[in-house]
Amino acid sequence: MIRETAIVGCVLAGGRSTRMGSDKALLKLGGVTLIERAVTLLTRMFPSVVISSDRGAAFEFLGIPVLPDIRKDCGPLGGIQAALMHTNADRLFVLACDMPFVSPDLIRYLISSHPDADAVVPSSGGRVHPLCGLYSRNGLPAIERALDRASYRLQDVLGELKAGFVPITSDLPFYRSYLLDNLNTVEDVERAQGSGEV
Repeated sequence: MIRETAIVGCVLAGGRSTRMGSDKALLKLGGVTLIERAVTLLTRMFPSVVISSDRGAAFEFLGIPVLPDIRKDCGPLGGIQAALMHTNADRLFVLACDMPFVSPDLIRYLISSHPDADAVVPSSGGRVHPLCGLYSRNGLPAIERALDRASYRLQDVLGELKAGFVPITSDLPFYRSYLLDNLNTVEDVERAQGSGEV
């Protein structure tokens, strides 16, 4: 466990799951729901873990705080803002519930990178993955400004923050090609089930 109480683990579970057709957080992979996988991982890593979601009743069985959005229908950016506002965290480690292959080694690597940044997120294959990363309370004013102007894309907000982008490359000892994959469709889940990755 990372002994830094200033970091709170935060599972983002507010998506509409339109491509999945049902609540993806409650979909099972390897016999375990995606939300349970994310909560279990972050609970191993951080002393305090919360879920950011407006569907609190659906996740009561997990026995951890579920934090509702303050500004509704603003996507993951609204979830991050709500978690920073509802907690005393100096920093949040944010993980989307549909990214089941993120590992403890990846989390440790991100936390150890760019210690002075307002946000630290991984990049791989030319893509930035803002739903797995560290967000500082120092970035809250920029997040609030983006919400005020209805600019909800996390990647756009990262451009306004002092952000650290961490390449996840094949030379890292914990590298797996699927490490940052997210599951958006039933086909994604079926493919993951049959891949031996779980």
